[in-house]
Amino acid sequence: MAAPSDAGRDPFGMGTTDDGTRVDDGYLSDLLSFSVTQLNREPERLKEQGERAVIARRETAQRRYDAFVGASECYDVVRREVADVERGLEAMRASLPALRAGCQAFAQRAEQISKARAAHRRTLANQTALLDLLEAPSLQDTCVRHGNYDEALEIQSFVDKATRRHGEKKIAALAQIAEGSRNASDAMLSSLLDKLRDPHIALPECLKVVGVLRRSDAMDETALRRAFLRCRESAVADAAAAAEGADAYEYVKRLTDAHRTSVFDVATQYRAIFAEDEEDEESLDEARTDDRAAYERGRLLRSWCAHRTNEYLRRLEQTVPAIDEGARLAAAHEHARYCAASLARAGMEYRPLLVPIFANAASALYASCLADAARDFERVVETHRWTGVGGSAAGVLAESRADDKEGEETRDNQSPNAEQESLPPVPPRALLEHVPVASFVNGVLRALNELRHCAPGLGNASVRAACADETKQALTRAATALASTRARLFGVDGKKSNAAGFVARDGETMDAARRAAFSGACKALADVAAPYLVSCFGRVFKGGERDVDARAAVKPLTDAMLKF
Repeated sequence: MAAPSDAGRDPFGMGTTDDGTRVDDGYLSDLLSFSVTQLNREPERLKEQGERAVIARRETAQRRYDAFVGASECYDVVRREVADVERGLEAMRASLPALRAGCQAFAQRAEQISKARAAHRRTLANQTALLDLLEAPSLQDTCVRHGNYDEALEIQSFVDKATRRHGEKKIAALAQIAEGSRNASDAMLSSLLDKLRDPHIALPECLKVVGVLRRSDAMDETALRRAFLRCRESAVADAAAAAEGADAYEYVKRLTDAHRTSVFDVATQYRAIFAEDEEDEESLDEARTDDRAAYERGRLLRSWCAHRTNEYLRRLEQTVPAIDEGARLAAAHEHARYCAASLARAGMEYRPLLVPIFANAASALYASCLADAARDFERVVETHRWTGVGGSAAGVLAESRADDKEGEETRDNQSPNAEQESLPPVPPRALLEHVPVASFVNGVLRALNELRHCAPGLGNASVRAACADETKQALTRAATALASTRARLFGVDGKKSNAAGFVARDGETMDAARRAAFSGACKALADVAAPYLVSCFGRVFKGGERDVDARAAVKPLTDAMLKF
């Protein structure tokens, strides 16, 4: 049998019935032990006890009323305090989210402060290294300004390593340090390139500068070679610009000297610095197929030398025609050939390109002198007073033959040698009687004298043909001038006409003596001066007399003389 459960029992011995009425267990036990009589009297007894309890309670309330009043007051106080506590609890309950947020913010702030404190402690522990890192840009700039490029490169390498190690953290101070280092590196690069632009930089200095540029990794090998040639090109251009002067001859000499020294120095420096081995075209073609970069590097120096040569030849083409003396032109040509021969030892042969420039200048100078002589002759024959001082045509021919015979006898009596054979023939004395023709011959001889300085170096077939043509044109122009004067003075048929007749300054018509003087001048030009000038041209250009047809050149005059 299960033990009776203690459920429904009061700790003070009171129990409860099914309807909820509280029952004293001891009293209930006693009641179960009463007899019937006692049970019948029990209600009365209970009623009396109740009345006595009421009376006792009243008496007690009367005696202890102050306790009830105090209890009531305490109850009111407790009730108010409990209400206050409830209100405080409600306020506290309402402020709990803010308190929670504040606590979280405090915790976060405390964590930040803790991290900052730890960072400050690490900063303090690494203060020396940080100071070195922060001073790196200014120290690198100082090294660049004082020319300590090796130390500047070491600082740049240190900053680059630090940037690669901590670049993912995106540290602002490290980014500023890297930017300052890049600026200092750019300044160093500009300073090194400026050194290469110095016209007087020596090979050891070039080696040092290029070595620093290689270590800086600012450009690859091809770009480095291009930068070197570009900077040296600036120095060469400055040296060429410094040679400019008022005199064309002096300018050509200074330009040639500057070109020879500067280009030779640059080529030597380039080959010494970059260990450039000259390759033939076949090797370059193979490199072009296999390695494009090697092909470009192999042609850089050649391209630059070709550019400088073209620039030098362009300046010569502009300046050489301004040289107005044959001796100076020949000296300038010899100077330029010496420059080309010197550079040919370095692989830059361009002597054949000089010939057309100086040949054209020599031809132009010769043509200009001949044009001046012909123009002066045309002006003189227009205003010359043909007097009877000059000899006749027969006398002119006789004197010419006598001069030729005398010259042949003199040459036969003297021992021949190369120097005498190179001497020009003596001008015929018959020309002294005809001033316009003598002046024309002097002008042509002056042109030949200008040309003879250039002929040994420029006497190729094209120059010889051009000069022969100019000589023929000058003789034709002089012959045409005399023919025109004859037509103006004596008319077309050789007889004086009213429209074209000549009236002397004294008012008289030209007499037979003047006619003989003019005829002698024509004979002197056609039969003496023209052959003599052709022979002189043959002395300038060996065998050149075969290129000038004197008879064809003076044909306008001989045709006019047949009618005279």
